[in-house]
Amino acid sequence: MRVAFSPLVRARTRLRLVTRGPEPRDPTERNVRHLYSDSSITLHFTLASLTPIIGYRIWPRLIDHWRTRNVLAFGASATMFFDLLTGLSRSLTALLGVAVIHGLLVPAMTLRRYNMLLKVCPAERRPSHIAGYAIVAYVAAFLGPCLGYHR
Repeated sequence: MRVAFSPLVRARTRLRLVTRGPEPRDPTERNVRHLYSDSSITLHFTLASLTPIIGYRIWPRLIDHWRTRNVLAFGASATMFFDLLTGLSRSLTALLGVAVIHGLLVPAMTLRRYNMLLKVCPAERRPSHIAGYAIVAYVAAFLGPCLGYHR
């Protein structure tokens, strides 16, 4: 009878490890890597994808009230702390809260950055300036994770 239940017990143990995540070696040493499971990653990215929709509805009204440079400066300085707050999060709830706040603040930068680019570029050379900006941004977005992650 024990042989028949051993695959079930092993499967349940694997499921528990997947949903709970790996245990840290030292119980006092908990960091972000120990907070994630498959379902929490899904929840994190769902919240991070849905909250900018709310931000894109709120920020145009605030941009009309404040000036473009003020909103861009606030958005850049606020989103700068996203990585720091993510690293300091000790629970999944705090990590999800950081993702929501980040999702609400990102539209402050993205709505104004491109408009400022159009304003700064001379009209006769605007297409080449925007193409150069896009090339640099996409090459950096491709190479950054490849070069920055080493184990």
